[in-house]
Amino acid sequence: MPLLEVDGVLLFEGAVITQYLDEAFAPHFQPAQPLQRARYQAWAAFGLLIIRNLFSTYMAKDVETYAASLAAMLSNLARVEAELEGGPYFAGAEIALVDFSYAPLFVRLEIFDQTYDLGILDRFPKIKAWAEVLRARPSTQNSVPDTFEAHYRGRIGNKQSYVAKIER
Repeated sequence: MPLLEVDGVLLFEGAVITQYLDEAFAPHFQPAQPLQRARYQAWAAFGLLIIRNLFSTYMAKDVETYAASLAAMLSNLARVEAELEGGPYFAGAEIALVDFSYAPLFVRLEIFDQTYDLGILDRFPKIKAWAEVLRARPSTQNSVPDTFEAHYRGRIGNKQSYVAKIER
């Protein structure tokens, strides 16, 4: 769990910390207009749901749970795909806080997708392009240690999960 201490106050939860940093320091990555800012915050929160879908998919113990979790994730990714504008970021040319919230998902989803050759990102061309732009950013690349991919592959290959039994 990320933590940030400011003037003796301990902040926790990544979304809260990033929102505080965005409001406290320039440059700002949220729209100034309240309705647009709320829309971006809602889509950032939706990204957390997709991370939970991904976790449920690779931790499923049986084929039924795996299939249901994968279907939920694909359905939610389709909703995001429909929402994306002209790119390369969520709302177009300028990066926003909502983009940063999806970077951890895309790092993990790419590893999962490649490990099991599921073609998930290939089904969503706008998300795939967005994910590639975000993953190429030094801030995304430096957000995890060099050993992250191997560690994550080991985690998703948990011998007790259904997905670990899928032939690669």
